[in-house]
Amino acid sequence: MILQQDIEIIEVFKRCSPWSGTFERKREKFLTLLNNLCMVRSIEIPKLLIHRDHKRFKWARANDGDCWFNQKKIRIRRFSVLTLLHEFKHWNDMKGGKSFNGPCKKQREWEAVYYSTYLFYRVWPERLKHLSDLMTMRVENIKLSESQKENASLVALIDLIVKGK
Repeated sequence: MILQQDIEIIEVFKRCSPWSGTFERKREKFLTLLNNLCMVRSIEIPKLLIHRDHKRFKWARANDGDCWFNQKKIRIRRFSVLTLLHEFKHWNDMKGGKSFNGPCKKQREWEAVYYSTYLFYRVWPERLKHLSDLMTMRVENIKLSESQKENASLVALIDLIVKGK
């Protein structure tokens, strides 16, 4: 569920110029965003790991992709608001007791895509081209049939998100 406070928290985050400053300063800004999202929901705050040299970093497990979460932490490869929001949605679901196994896994993944995409779009509409490129990569990385991929265009996806369908 997207809360009005989510949008407000991310708008404050945007005003702090999240991609400027030293590695430590950017990490502090991203951690503040995560902390605020968790506090609004009264859920445990995870440890946030962001790799300093994401271009050379190799994940411990081959299929982890760009990021992952577990019982204690969220790990992202670089300073990506979209990725952090996506993993936060998974964290929030896990803390709420939602299952990630079996047929629920794909549904939870799409819910996280919708959540992160909608919030990113609401706060950074001027970055629509960047969002379009990211969504194209995400759709290509999720195992879908070709017809499902064709139906998952950015315009259709954002339209569904914005209209709440």
